[in-house]
Amino acid sequence: MSAWVAGSLRNVTAACLLLVLAGCTSTDIEVSSGYPSVIAGGDPNSGMDAEVGGLLEYREEVGCFVIVDLPGGASESSFELVVWPPGTIGVVRDGVPGVDVPDFGEVLAGQYFLGGGGHLTPTGGVLALPDGCYAEGTEYALLDVVTEVSEEPLIN
Repeated sequence: MSAWVAGSLRNVTAACLLLVLAGCTSTDIEVSSGYPSVIAGGDPNSGMDAEVGGLLEYREEVGCFVIVDLPGGASESSFELVVWPPGTIGVVRDGVPGVDVPDFGEVLAGQYFLGGGGHLTPTGGVLALPDGCYAEGTEYALLDVVTEVSEEPLIN
């Protein structure tokens, strides 16, 4: 796939996701246009206190970060789209995409991370995203904070 086509697909995906997630929170959800694409926003003072974490994966073909290897015995095909805390930016280290989270630091694809936030179901419209980024009828992870990163699993 050419870089232009891949970039265009990421921009269309980001625009569709933005329309759907906009109804979920009082604070704007923003989608970066660079590489790697990062979806960030929400309200870090929302009071959501669920444990959020797992193995971070970047889906190149659709331009989004997802959590795989979810806790609680979820199936191997389970994943959650990640909405990072406001101000999170994309980074690339030695060819590996990741994010730089304010007040924490970097989390790279292939690393396990742990944080706090919530698991929400998008509202506000029909979800028009490729299957690799979000599966209709599932939740997404809205992170308020990242607290730990590791090469090994942090939660069971």
